[in-house]
Amino acid sequence: MDALPVQEKTELPFASTKFITDEFCTRQPVMHACGPDLHMAALLATVATLKNSQKQWHGTALALFQPNGEYTAGAQAMVDDGLYDKITISSVVLGQHIMPLESSVVANQGSVAIPSADALDIRIYGGRGHRVNPQNNIDPIGIAVRTVARLPKLAKQLSTNLPIILGRGGFHAGVPRGDSAAHADLNIGIETYDAENREKGLKAVREVVKREVADAGVEREAAIDARARALIARNSPIMKALQNIFAAHFFKKKPPLNGNENVFVRRILFDHGHS
Repeated sequence: MDALPVQEKTELPFASTKFITDEFCTRQPVMHACGPDLHMAALLATVATLKNSQKQWHGTALALFQPNGEYTAGAQAMVDDGLYDKITISSVVLGQHIMPLESSVVANQGSVAIPSADALDIRIYGGRGHRVNPQNNIDPIGIAVRTVARLPKLAKQLSTNLPIILGRGGFHAGVPRGDSAAHADLNIGIETYDAENREKGLKAVREVVKREVADAGVEREAAIDARARALIARNSPIMKALQNIFAAHFFKKKPPLNGNENVFVRRILFDHGHS
């Protein structure tokens, strides 16, 4: 199951005590902090319910437990591993993720179910210098901090018709008790609900980074690596039928739900010619 670099402090007897070494060689505590344990339990219960009520429905139901949703890499890995050599092609793919909603509420969207997600890995360089003479040095950490500080206001300015969500996913620079950092690494996430805002958000973040680096007097341009983590997930017409069926029991319509981990499997299935 997926886990996040968060220390579990629930004091429950089954609380996670596991540590890992991450990609930055930092030892981190991890826990199931984004619902993967509940997702598995919910899907297992759904399968059991479908099994026990086979006389009330017809067709074939396949339950897929997708790994690595946090990095949206599990779906592609399943396809690359020969998923469609092992299972039949599905007519409908349904994905779910827990949200902080009222108990027993099932939320759903109209056309766009979940936004796209892009990640910008940014390396900001500094100027030559030494910590004993900081007044003569150009500190990349300061540049990176100013860049991050501009994100909330930038997101508000960009969100004119649909929300554009900007967030900092990582900040790494220097080593403890070391000399001045040569560079600072940022990871900035962008979530958008249409292609136009996606391009607008990516362009705006690049311009902010470029401006902060230039204002600091750094000659070397920042290195920016943009990658798409997940595409916009759009509901199929079948969702309308599900809305009508569920409405009498526990269905409530909610505003767009931010997050994109589990929806990537749906896009991968469709993009490979399956529906």
